[in-house]
Amino acid sequence: MILRVDGSHQEGVAHEILDELRAGRLVQLLVTNWPKPELNHTVIVYESRPFDGGVEFIVWDPNNPDGPGIMTWEASARRFWATNLYDTEPGPIRAFRMYYSLLL
Repeated sequence: MILRVDGSHQEGVAHEILDELRAGRLVQLLVTNWPKPELNHTVIVYESRPFDGGVEFIVWDPNNPDGPGIMTWEASARRFWATNLYDTEPGPIRAFRMYYSLLL
């Protein structure tokens, strides 16, 4: 990913994830911490856990058969955080929706 992504874009993604989960749909995301060549794959969000200041998103990561991962939305910073993602150090990440068009 070489395009700069601002907080308003990431905030929109966070709201879309919550809307989809409330409607009973899973959400596929591309997650990356580029330019660090560590995290650049997809996860499936299947649960959200709100807390004061943000939301924990519980994800299934096909690279981690041992259990769920967690990515956190920090509302005040308007960013996602790799809280507990497979083979990734905790830190800021970017999330992008995948395959959500009615035509796909």
